[in-house]
Amino acid sequence: MNKISKHLPEIRIKYAWLLTQQVAEPMLAYYDPDSKLRERKEYEAIAAQYEKWWMPHEQRILEAMHEVTGLTFKQNVIDVHVAPFFYAFSSPLVIGVQFQSQQKLVSTLTHELVHRLLMDNVSHDDSNTIDEWTQLFGERDFVELVHIPVHSVMHEVFIDKLSEPLFLKSEGLEHASYRNSWKYVEEQGYQAINKKLRNLYLP
Repeated sequence: MNKISKHLPEIRIKYAWLLTQQVAEPMLAYYDPDSKLRERKEYEAIAAQYEKWWMPHEQRILEAMHEVTGLTFKQNVIDVHVAPFFYAFSSPLVIGVQFQSQQKLVSTLTHELVHRLLMDNVSHDDSNTIDEWTQLFGERDFVELVHIPVHSVMHEVFIDKLSEPLFLKSEGLEHASYRNSWKYVEEQGYQAINKKLRNLYLP
C-alpha cells in the first residue's frame, strides 16, 4: 500500500494460524479442555472484518499520532496478528477475536499502536523510558504508569485531531490501573502531558 507520507507504516492485519496452533490450542486444552476452537476460515473472516473496520481510519489515525507525538515508527510495516485466547498487546502486536464493533476494534488497535510508537521510534532510545516516565508522572504501578502516555495521546488524537471523541468511550477501563491512568490524564490535562512527552522525546 502506498502512503501519502513516508513516515506512515503499513498496518497488515492477518489471522495468525501458527500462534493459534502453537499457543492458543495448548492453552485452551489446559484451561478449558471441554471446549474447542472455531474453524480456521472463521478466524480468517474475523481478521478480514477487522481490516475492513480499520482501513477507513488508518491514515488519519497514524498521521494524528505522528502530529501529536512528533515520533516516527521504526518499522515501515507493522503486522497485527489475530488469534483466539488473547485480548491485545503491542509487541508483537496481537489482538484477539472478541471485538464486535468497529469502534471497539479501532480504539483497541490505536491503543496498541500508541504503545508501539512510544517505545519503538526513530527518535528515542527506549532503554530508560520507564525511569523517564516515572520522573514525569511520579512513582506508580507499572500498568498505570505506561498507560498515562497512551491515554493522553489517544485523547489528543481522537478529540483534537480527528474530532471523534466517541472512540474514547470504547477504551477498556476494567482494570484499576487503567482507570487510575485515565483519571490522571483527565486531571492533569492531555495537552500538558503530551507537551511533556514531546519535550522528552524531541528536546
